[in-house]
Amino acid sequence: MDRYEKTPATFGLVASWIILFLAMIAVQGGLEMSGNIITSGILPWTGHSFGDLTSRALLNGQVWKALTATFVHYSVPHIFFNLLGLWQLGRLMESWYGTSQFLGLYVVIGFFGNLLAGLSKPLLAVLLQSWVTIPVLGASGGGSGVLCGFIAMLAVVGWREKTRYGDYLKTQMLVILVVTAILGVIIPNIDNFGHAGGAILGACCGFLDPILLRRVEQPRKNRWIAVVSIAAILLSFGLQGVEAKREHTFIQVVENDLKARREALTRLSQLAMIYSALSQRGPHDIAIDNSQFHPGRRLASRDDLSRAAESMLKVFAALPKGMGDESTAKSLATVSKLTRTAETRRPTPGEIALFDREVLRVARRLQQEERGLAAFLARINPRPAKPVRKPRLGEAKAQGKGKR
Repeated sequence: MDRYEKTPATFGLVASWIILFLAMIAVQGGLEMSGNIITSGILPWTGHSFGDLTSRALLNGQVWKALTATFVHYSVPHIFFNLLGLWQLGRLMESWYGTSQFLGLYVVIGFFGNLLAGLSKPLLAVLLQSWVTIPVLGASGGGSGVLCGFIAMLAVVGWREKTRYGDYLKTQMLVILVVTAILGVIIPNIDNFGHAGGAILGACCGFLDPILLRRVEQPRKNRWIAVVSIAAILLSFGLQGVEAKREHTFIQVVENDLKARREALTRLSQLAMIYSALSQRGPHDIAIDNSQFHPGRRLASRDDLSRAAESMLKVFAALPKGMGDESTAKSLATVSKLTRTAETRRPTPGEIALFDREVLRVARRLQQEERGLAAFLARINPRPAKPVRKPRLGEAKAQGKGKR
């Protein structure tokens, strides 16, 4: 209890890291198991939803992710070693500069360090594209950037001390930074830009050490720093929650549009089979997968076929207005008219050829839109979707044979 009272900010940050990590595990239903505990962890879409950082997000104006990303960790070893570093460095620095100023340092180094790292990636990718490949699209998260900032700040403080302890502190911190940089090169999936950005901001903050030490004796005047820092953290996660909800709603709209087109393709295939039966070009006994009929039921009479055709036409009449284009709507109108004609009399060869041509035109248009929506959804949706089998014309007969 005495330790908590002396370094409440460190305890609070440690607790918040752990709580957020457990929340991510709960949201995705457990750790992603990929062989062992070291490589198992948080899925990319979970980290994205909770506010990890990408250069694209920053360029799109989602600057709050530069702060929320410091709380997002991807695996048990990732958060464990960062918690160990925060526990050691946080208590030391909070005892030096006070709770309010320590919180301010965390926010400033974390936010501006990630901002510097995230914006420098696309810039360096353009400038150095002929010499080296810069990872721009990958997401990053974790408190290691802030910890590197703390380490660099302590190194500058030790260098400015000009004492034996200062030299010792400087040497120890520089060794840790060098080892961290080497590990970042050897071990894959480590954001060296995030470490470098935090270290640069931390080194700059190190030159403020005399000012920070003088302000320690004025705790009341420092309270506004704690209030602003906590407000910045809460505001960042609030904005992330709003953005995550907006993305989820938009993705649902796109998924519904994609589902509608796949459903339309399935119904179009079934309608083609029904028309074939009505025109006596194919077998009358076909299996129709329709909500008004039991799966696998054999439709032997023309009345049954007519009712099934009308059911399909109602589905097409209820399609979203944005599906297809004007020519698609005209083709569907022609298909509907020809189908209703086939319900009363046997269609002529010319009508049969026209029906086939218009159905093929509609199918091609719907397939084109389906491919476009699927590709767009793959780009904007970080959460992997379950694979859906694409329906094809002429497969309606086989759809009634599957297991229920």
